Amino acid sequence: MYGPAAILSMPTSGARIGLASGDVTAASLSTHVLDTSRGQPVRGIRISLYRGELLVARGDTDGDGRVRELGRDLAAGSYRLVFEIAGPLFETVSLDLKIEGGHYHVPLLVAPFGCVVYRGS
Repeated sequence: MYGPAAILSMPTSGARIGLASGDVTAASLSTHVLDTSRGQPVRGIRISLYRGELLVARGDTDGDGRVRELGRDLAAGSYRLVFEIAGPLFETVSLDLKIEGGHYHVPLLVAPFGCVVYRGS
């Protein structure tokens, strides 16, 4: 039986998957928060983007649960994306991202006791 550890330890070609093509010196970031238990977007979630300890951008989700342009003209590098969701289990969800060129859309799906994040389009 294959578990997560077995899958993650499989050798790969080293190819990077899902990188946006185009300019590798500037990137943009948007996000979206959906409550999967209600099947609805979540309005008013504070989202912050940090590079190291420096706050780069901050926004609140709109009525459609989106921050359409959280970051623009972002330099390549490591960032931390923080969602302040104040749910029954999670107070915040923090992700460490490696941003290169192109556009990144990073939705968060939340439920009372779980969450999922992925790179959208």
